[in-house]
Amino acid sequence: VAEGGAVHAHTGAPARVQQVLTDEAGRVYLHTSGGFGLVHTQDVPAVADLVERGGAWEPQAMRAADLPARFSYVTSPQARHAARLADTSK
Repeated sequence: VAEGGAVHAHTGAPARVQQVLTDEAGRVYLHTSGGFGLVHTQDVPAVADLVERGGAWEPQAMRAADLPARFSYVTSPQARHAARLADTSK
């Protein structure tokens, strides 16, 4: 997250912020034109500054447990795979 609010993915690709979310642990997430992701610790101060300025950066609270279903991701592909293997061995 750049000072002016420009956002880039870890690949360097630019992204447009669509939604800012926070969970019960205080983690900050961005839903962008490039997808959904956790804001890196180094970028949290820049996000906090943008939120304090108001405008489009208005965070919405959401339970961390609800995020995977809402944004279609798996928190632990390895654990999901192990669970599937356990189910097939029964």
